[in-house]
Amino acid sequence: MREHFDDGADLIDAFAGKRRKLPAACFPALRTIRRPCVVRERCRLRLLHLL
Repeated sequence: MREHFDDGADLIDAFAGKRRKLPAACFPALRTIRRPCVVRERCRLRLLHLL
C-alpha cells in the first residue's frame, strides 16, 4: 500500500492521531523536504495469507 504526501510536513501531519508514530527526532529532517513523498507499507491482507 502506498500513501502519497505533498511534502515532509504533510507526512508528519498525516501521522498525527494514528497508532503508529514517527520518531520525534526525524521531524526536523522531514520538515525540510519540499517535494512529494511516498510511504510504502506492506499489504496487511497479503500478510494475513502468509499466516
